[in-house]
Amino acid sequence: MGQSVSIKIADRFYTLKAESLEIERLMRLAAEDINRRLASYDKKFSEVPLEEKLAWVCVKETILKISSQESVKSIGIEAERLEYEIAGYLKDKK
Repeated sequence: MGQSVSIKIADRFYTLKAESLEIERLMRLAAEDINRRLASYDKKFSEVPLEEKLAWVCVKETILKISSQESVKSIGIEAERLEYEIAGYLKDKK
């Protein structure tokens, strides 16, 4: 059902399936971000094998993902708390 998308990561092409134009856009942005990080690591650690640098990219991105998930969860909890307080306030005003 999806369309084929070719992205380039570390001078290798990968063909993936994108279920939508939005997913295709995100795939292309992800590839750009990965290549940017790899270029940065290449400047600092040229002697380190590509596989290790890719592992570093994975760890860094996973840390960011987990941090974002925790932030969203925290914001959701705070929103529920505020909703509860507002409901109580409005109930008291009636």
